Amino acid sequence: MVGRQQDIDDLTVFSVGTNADRLAFVIGPGGSGKSRLLRVVVDSLEAYPGLRVYFTLPGTAVTADLVEQLPAGRSLLVIDDAHDSPALDSLLYALASLRPEIRVIAASRPYGVARIRSVAQRANLVEKPLEIKLRDLSLPDVTALAAQVNSLRCSSHWHLTVQILTRSSS
Repeated sequence: MVGRQQDIDDLTVFSVGTNADRLAFVIGPGGSGKSRLLRVVVDSLEAYPGLRVYFTLPGTAVTADLVEQLPAGRSLLVIDDAHDSPALDSLLYALASLRPEIRVIAASRPYGVARIRSVAQRANLVEKPLEIKLRDLSLPDVTALAAQVNSLRCSSHWHLTVQILTRSSS
């Protein structure tokens, strides 16, 4: 993931960490790469065999009853599209009161963050969450990404070429 290595590292450290704050956000508009970043982070956690990872798909209702049924032990719950997650408020309260060993990464569009943060703070799940705000890639990162795309074979007869267009300062 071009230009996202620091975000991956920060989320990995959070996921295996032991600090008091148990909630991290990945914030970005639709199509900004939140879901892909989450998948890369989850894949990187295979290096930590003692950590159980649960990944919810968008729109999945993870209820307090389900939280109680999760096996004991260090765990990470990854909630994609948390801004649209049904029963998210009761889930955060259940995590805070029933399962202190579970950490949460919540991916959200910017408009949903304030509500989720407020609920998490009222539930004493977090004081100040880690916030990864997905930004536009820099020109060098876009150029590196285009080089990766250029190297892909689209078929045995075609090769995709991507060019970066910038305004010249003339």
